[in-house]
Amino acid sequence: LVNNAGFGQPGAVEDLDREVLRQQFEVNVFGLQQLTRAFLPGMIARGCGRIVMVSSVLGNLSLPFLGAYCSSKFALEALSDSLRIELSDTGIAVSIVQPGPIITAFRHHTMDKVDSNATLQESRFSAFYTREMERRRTRIKTPGFINKPPEAVGNKIVHALESSRPWRRYYVTPPAYAGALIRRLFPSGLVDLLLRKRVRRTLEKGRE
Repeated sequence: LVNNAGFGQPGAVEDLDREVLRQQFEVNVFGLQQLTRAFLPGMIARGCGRIVMVSSVLGNLSLPFLGAYCSSKFALEALSDSLRIELSDTGIAVSIVQPGPIITAFRHHTMDKVDSNATLQESRFSAFYTREMERRRTRIKTPGFINKPPEAVGNKIVHALESSRPWRRYYVTPPAYAGALIRRLFPSGLVDLLLRKRVRRTLEKGRE
């Protein structure tokens, strides 16, 4: 079972109403858990199986203006870790894949969520949302050291499904590896300092 459903809801935490946050979790967390429960009885009866959860580098490093998406991926990581331990005596392996920047339409769909959310247009960050939408929609990414094609994720998933010893976590792109190292090695105060500077720059540009 490969759980790959998900979308990104942008917006500052103060701009997200309950229904928007609920929709983020319905797709990224609740739906995956429900589908996994449906398959588990058959897997347990057979005494074997593989479950792959496609998470994100933002499943262990939260960024400003992506709180809804990050929190859903944090939740998915926690559920997956618990599930892996609970199934340790059943022959079923649970793996997490953290892709990072992959060349798909994911970012374009994320920006569509800004268009459909009137609250974001009235926010004190509205200038940032508009500018970010334009930047992401006009920027063309090509495969390279940072950005990888979908096949890079596919290769990790195949390993998780077919290897005799699947890994607990798979990192696909350099930012995914970097995110894991930052969370593990950097003190929280330093991470906060770097991200606060980003928010300040955002507000300053909005006043220009």
